[in-house]
Amino acid sequence: MDASAKIEKTPLHARIDQMLTEVRVLLPGAQALLGFQLAIMLTTAFDHLTPSSKLIHVAALCLMAFAVILLMTPAAIHRIAYRGEDAERFHRIGSTFVVAAAMPLGLAIGADIYVAVTRATNSAWVGLGCFAAIISILAVLWFIQPLVLRRLRAA
Repeated sequence: MDASAKIEKTPLHARIDQMLTEVRVLLPGAQALLGFQLAIMLTTAFDHLTPSSKLIHVAALCLMAFAVILLMTPAAIHRIAYRGEDAERFHRIGSTFVVAAAMPLGLAIGADIYVAVTRATNSAWVGLGCFAAIISILAVLWFIQPLVLRRLRAA
């Protein structure tokens, strides 16, 4: 295909279906992680964490719960506010929630990586380094790369 050829706009119904499908794919993984985070609090291993690691894990748990809420919101809006009908405004709102969910989801993953690595190595600095690495990788893959690709596509 010629690089100068105009890309056709995806119909609204298809864009909404794609966005809701993305939610259906992301939500079970986030819910599973939330379940594991809740379950770990009931183990004796959790009792052996330092107070700061316990707090960081609880913060990660709250972030994951927030991410799940954000991921569940587009379906509720579509069903209740738009009665299942397609609307450009709903697509914008739903897409905003899906993209916004990536931030607490990534921070929750990074925070629990910190707790696990700190516990495994007995070094908060190694845990902090792993946290920074994970957050950096997620930021590049989930935000920076897509924005660069969008800019290149628009050019």
